[in-house]
Amino acid sequence: MPSVMLYQVPEPVEAPVPPPVAPPPPVQVERLRELEERIAPMHVLKRTGQRSFAFNGQILGTVCGIDQVLPYWYEINVYRTVLGTYISDIRLFGKGAEATDLFRVTEHDAMDAVQNYLEHYDPSCDLPPVRYDATSQSAAALTLRAIEVRAELQRIADHYHVTVGALLTALPD
Repeated sequence: MPSVMLYQVPEPVEAPVPPPVAPPPPVQVERLRELEERIAPMHVLKRTGQRSFAFNGQILGTVCGIDQVLPYWYEINVYRTVLGTYISDIRLFGKGAEATDLFRVTEHDAMDAVQNYLEHYDPSCDLPPVRYDATSQSAAALTLRAIEVRAELQRIADHYHVTVGALLTALPD
């Protein structure tokens, strides 16, 4: 016959409640913020149509593609956060008083995702809408305007891709 062993289960004992911890003095809080910023500074990036994006991290690379011919230029930055994610920051700056600057900030899980995003970004979305009066122009004039717009889109795409290529070549693996 098998032997049976019985074990006595002790009554649950309530753990003593530790006394509440007082918040650190203000001097220590400021010192912790100061140390955090030394390790990885705080970055606050503007975003078009959204709140600013703030994080602690290091910039990995930046490139500014100023072109004297085009009425705008791209600045592209890549950051690594203290949490290990990556931030892509695409900025389009216009020349002139009526120019509108655009800021596109996106968070990614890996550097491959950043590269893929930058390579497949469509810069034609950054152009203001083309306005013209179709009723007062001939078909030939409208066709010529369409050819000019298409050439402008191609110049923008070429400018963006050259800028991205320079950044991706400079980024660490």
